[in-house]
Amino acid sequence: MCNSLYFLSVLCRVFPPRVYNSGFWFRGNAISRFQKIGLTDSETKFFSVSPQHRQKVFVLNGYRCALLICREAQQASAEYFTPGEADLVLWPGYWGWTAQSVWGPLSEEKIPNLVFENMSHWKVPLIQANFSGNNMGDARSSGPEGLSVVVDESNILRYRAPQKQESAFVVTVDRMEGRCVLKSCEPLSQAFGS
Repeated sequence: MCNSLYFLSVLCRVFPPRVYNSGFWFRGNAISRFQKIGLTDSETKFFSVSPQHRQKVFVLNGYRCALLICREAQQASAEYFTPGEADLVLWPGYWGWTAQSVWGPLSEEKIPNLVFENMSHWKVPLIQANFSGNNMGDARSSGPEGLSVVVDESNILRYRAPQKQESAFVVTVDRMEGRCVLKSCEPLSQAFGS
């Protein structure tokens, strides 16, 4: 039974002339603001980064969750959290996984997978929620293909969501010898029955 409500909302905050790619983390009556710090080259044309609201670690049921948005998972974590400060990483993104994508040190194009490299240092579970399709109203014919991933603390891919469809999945973590470990991950329909 769930007796706590947690909610994450990502949105743009406008303080003319600046716009911030930010959001809010709601825990009961407590509200924390965060912002995307690791902007892409194109995002720097319309988003700003302020010295405020840089908190990237939030507590959820006693677990310290580092929130890395999109490409932040590829960057050095020192900007977002320090070793031992996070029990797991939450990673919402607009990521270009394809059915041929592999979880390993190199992508299918033989380019270094910086998220994989970071995970080998972080040694915590990673839970990624990826967009499926492009509803951004721009010129791209398509967007990400879904395929959200869950990676365990040993940097092993444990779950990949379906391709080209939105999906919900349930992740269970626990503590073992003082560290957060992934126990299970399954589609919502299997976790609670269809």
